[in-house]
Amino acid sequence: MSFILLKANNNRFALFDKRTENFVGLLLYPSPGEARQGWVRDVGQIYDRKEIYNINEFPELASLEIFAIEYLRPGEPF
Repeated sequence: MSFILLKANNNRFALFDKRTENFVGLLLYPSPGEARQGWVRDVGQIYDRKEIYNINEFPELASLEIFAIEYLRPGEPF
């Protein structure tokens, strides 16, 4: 899957499906120095930064290696 990233409210990042352009969820990423294996165990499925089509537009995410998706319930604000 490939994603498009947009900056959302409260300095959060929203992920959209690149193919359909539908909202998928919010970007969730580990804290600096957090072990990949432990983080995967805590959050479940993860994705590689290469799956974000426009990651280079966000220099504040230069150190992002992996991420997960925080899925919102219908009507939940982000």
